[in-house]
Amino acid sequence: MLFPYRIDTLFKHAPHANWVLMALTVLCFGLQLGGGFSYEVIDAMVLDGWGPTGLIGHLFLHTGLMHLLGNMLFLWVFGNAVCGNTSNRVYPLLYLAFGLAAAGVHVVFDGDPAVGASGAINGVVGMALAMYPLNRVRVAWFFAIRAGTFELPLWGLALIWLFFDLWGAIRGASGVAYWAHLGGFFAGLGAGYWALRQGRVTLTRYDHRSLEEIVHGKSAEARRERILEEETKAEENADPQVLILTAHSLARWSATAREQVVSEEDAAIIEEGGPAGRRKNFELLYERAFRKLGFSFHRSLEAYYRGVAEESVRPHDREALASFLRMVEEDFAAMRACRFIDPRLAAGRNEERMAAFLQASSKV
Repeated sequence: MLFPYRIDTLFKHAPHANWVLMALTVLCFGLQLGGGFSYEVIDAMVLDGWGPTGLIGHLFLHTGLMHLLGNMLFLWVFGNAVCGNTSNRVYPLLYLAFGLAAAGVHVVFDGDPAVGASGAINGVVGMALAMYPLNRVRVAWFFAIRAGTFELPLWGLALIWLFFDLWGAIRGASGVAYWAHLGGFFAGLGAGYWALRQGRVTLTRYDHRSLEEIVHGKSAEARRERILEEETKAEENADPQVLILTAHSLARWSATAREQVVSEEDAAIIEEGGPAGRRKNFELLYERAFRKLGFSFHRSLEAYYRGVAEESVRPHDREALASFLRMVEEDFAAMRACRFIDPRLAAGRNEERMAAFLQASSKV
């Protein structure tokens, strides 16, 4: 048996809508077991034909605790990834749409009464596949008395599940709603591909290529350059601009950087290393710390470089600015290599005048 327990993705925001859906599903299961739902209500919620209450209600009923726990595990892993990168307002509608698509396919090709959220969850998995086919999924396995873990790209895991669902549907195996799984999966895959193609869903500059990018021969690097350009333009038009570095503001930045709270997702990215890990580390240290103070790091650094190049640094700012730029200089090569600092910004750094400025500002 295979149980995914983590997919390596970045969240743009907390997936509150997915947590609410999970809580609602668990609550309904508790009401189902505890007598909170009458027999008539439960009967109406079962998927059995085209009854409207069954088409939606079956998503919130389960045959037992293991059925519920298995579905909630999948929803936690893949639902958080999709919800955290789409919208807390749109995600519940997507979930219900995938559930309806799964129910419709099940009614047409199977027809037996059914309950459970697995059709909608397979839709979420399909959408995750469209967004993150190359992202690694960590999986626990159990066989007889042996167990272990491994990881593989999402496309590989999805193919394994798809094979078993197709095999079960073709054989007409009972006990599992294979046709609902297939209906939900392809609905999610199609919706994800369309949303990416139309720009309704966008990835971060740190993500691997999406299915749409692979199909159309686009590179993740091109996406990163486009996002960097958009972020630069946004910063140029933003209200918070340049942090004037004085002894006081330098101390505030230093304290803010030290007090940064690192989420589990950020810590995992940093721990894995590579360009993405280094970018995340610099983002926490510089970009987020500046933003907490109400300023833009990249725009501020551009102004500092310009001031040094034009020799227009005010005398009373020299010491604090030199202290900060010495720290940046230690990280400069790494920041440029991992593209945390874009080439346009790096081009504004006059190496000869920077060395002279730091030398002149050194304490004797």
